[in-house]
Amino acid sequence: MNTLNDILLRHSNRILATRAKGIAASTTVSKSLVATFNVNIQDLGYTLDPVSFTWLQTLDKPTMVGVFTDTIESLKALKGANVRYKPMYPNFPEQVMEASDAELYGNAILHYFSFIVADAIGDASFVWMPKYRKDKREALGEKVKLTILRIGTSDDLRVLGAKIGASNTSISEADKADIRELAKYDLLGLASTTPNKENLATVAAALLTANLAPAVTATALSRLDTATDVLRLATALSGGDVSLAKDSKFRSFKRAERRLLLDTLEPMGSLAEDMRRHEMRWIRLGERLHPAEYEKQFPFVVRAFNKIRNGLHIATFNSKVEKLISEGKASEVVSVLRERPGDFARRLDHLLRLCGQNESSQRFIINAFFKVAAFVSTPVLLQVMTHFKSRNKQNMRVVFPKGNTAKVQAIVGTRAVISADACGRVVMACEHTLNERFSALPKLGKVYVDPLLADYLVPFSQRSASKGTRTLVRGSKIGFPAGKDTLRFFIHWKNQDEGEGTGKNTWGDDGNSRVDLDLSALIYDPEFNYKTHVAYFNLRSSEYKAFHSGDITSAPKGACEFIDIDIASVLAYGGRYVIMMVNSYTGQAFNTVPECYAGWMLRDKPQSGEVFEAKTVLDKIDVTSESAQVMPLIIDCLSRKVIWADAAVGKRAHYANNIASNYDIITLIGQAFTKIAKPDLYTLFSLHAEARGRLVTDPKKADKVFSVETGTPFELETIASEYMSNPEKKKAAKA
Repeated sequence: MNTLNDILLRHSNRILATRAKGIAASTTVSKSLVATFNVNIQDLGYTLDPVSFTWLQTLDKPTMVGVFTDTIESLKALKGANVRYKPMYPNFPEQVMEASDAELYGNAILHYFSFIVADAIGDASFVWMPKYRKDKREALGEKVKLTILRIGTSDDLRVLGAKIGASNTSISEADKADIRELAKYDLLGLASTTPNKENLATVAAALLTANLAPAVTATALSRLDTATDVLRLATALSGGDVSLAKDSKFRSFKRAERRLLLDTLEPMGSLAEDMRRHEMRWIRLGERLHPAEYEKQFPFVVRAFNKIRNGLHIATFNSKVEKLISEGKASEVVSVLRERPGDFARRLDHLLRLCGQNESSQRFIINAFFKVAAFVSTPVLLQVMTHFKSRNKQNMRVVFPKGNTAKVQAIVGTRAVISADACGRVVMACEHTLNERFSALPKLGKVYVDPLLADYLVPFSQRSASKGTRTLVRGSKIGFPAGKDTLRFFIHWKNQDEGEGTGKNTWGDDGNSRVDLDLSALIYDPEFNYKTHVAYFNLRSSEYKAFHSGDITSAPKGACEFIDIDIASVLAYGGRYVIMMVNSYTGQAFNTVPECYAGWMLRDKPQSGEVFEAKTVLDKIDVTSESAQVMPLIIDCLSRKVIWADAAVGKRAHYANNIASNYDIITLIGQAFTKIAKPDLYTLFSLHAEARGRLVTDPKKADKVFSVETGTPFELETIASEYMSNPEKKKAAKA
């Protein structure tokens, strides 16, 4: 696979095409080949625009075939069509619908008995499967909106790389891999700013490793401001977690790399204090850097390392703040926090709670915050603004702890009330600051902001986001059209390679490589009361039109499961929400499974076409989290919206990992996602429109359009780099 073409396709729906020099193209042959290629990609849900169709004909045949092969391979991977889907019941869903209970039960018992024997003898091929003849299926008659592919260039890749690096929020593992790949080919552009320190470390490490653009690398390194920035860089060079939420091992550094890291640290202020925040990591890094060898060149660094290693007392900013809070010295706390506006913003709720009902104290704190708000980053201001808008209304929150593989948490409970007046003053302070900040950006003229963008959330943390067909923000609600009433969930997976078993399965064999994944669906009413479920132990519902394609317990050559749910029947019987779940019954974490995809389709005639039809796949993700239980999405059948979750859920079972043993946590997190209150794109773009132009209600009369129809919610690199920009670096005023 051409990795650069794959990157451009995933991010921009563009094909990277280059001409071979000195070879002429045959117009007649070329036109026929391009037409055939277009037919093939239409089967995957894509089509060429007229310009691309014509341009591709100018390529010589060998180049053209290479481009087409790479593109189809990438598109198949995006839709999950690069593997074979063979369900237990090949004539699903009708076959499961019409089978007797005795037939379904008998097949399940024989299948389960056979995998117990297969585990005992160590031969996965012994697992029994029922043998059915596949009936001829009616041709697929679905009308599908095709995604348009255009031609792209290496310049598009440079711009893309710069945008990813300039994101003001953390990026996904897939994006980090793309940055490293672009750097390898000297295509990693560097934007004028790199505000997110995790992304800066990733970019700098990629440039250093590629060693292709010394000037660009030097610029990236010059943006490292603190010891923690350098720690992130060393972690990135070692292939570790740059969020620093998870311990990472440091590799052995070359002498030149050691000198570079120490040289970058030397001029930094508050070095020992900053290093104290991650004390044990710095001690381990010091064992790799050997700073004592460079005592003459880097005396301040050596002194800081000595303080850390010898456990000498270092007064820190946070310890000072906590001490003042415990002593009830509100004015002094505010005075100290003004030095670090970001910390002030994050502690604002806590400080206002400590005031109780004392309005004058609350007013003093809010006024102090207002004076330094201009120095707070845009993402933090947006979060503070939204938090205080809904603070007293929300008693349930969804939280993604920091880290690449953090499991979602649902927090339930009321907090001490902060007066509506105080909350409103904080919101006004944030809005005023953002308006001033955005007004300094280039004017937009007449702006149309689609009201539907209120369903799409602003990208903040994408660290643990899965690689998939579309890049979505957790909690966003994506509408799907009326007229098609069958939801079809799917998973595909493959056993671990022999001897690579790492999870303790249900039979107590630590090394077993057999992987048993289970696809399940839970149905709830509008108040989130449980109605029913479809899973391996309940292949069909007696009330709802809901059917499971059969439970497969081993996948030496790959396996798949499907669930069909009729939306109309869910609503008819008082249901509303459907949660899709994927559980690793044998206990292995998904990141140890060689292949694991999950997704969903929307079908009009579920018995037409193949059970898996790539062009009908709306979303597919690679399930690679370190958990053994994932909630990809929630369907709101009443409003016909998908609530994107992509959530690794912490299992509570001590043996069988299934929905029955984890029902309480699944229900809690599912309900929390339906009530999520986070900054949305409609609010963000409206703030820009008010500060930089004039809002209009007709997109045809607008100079700038932000809408779902034009794909705005999926342009996360552009949103995070261009519409969440920070103020220029300044120091906050002293109290």
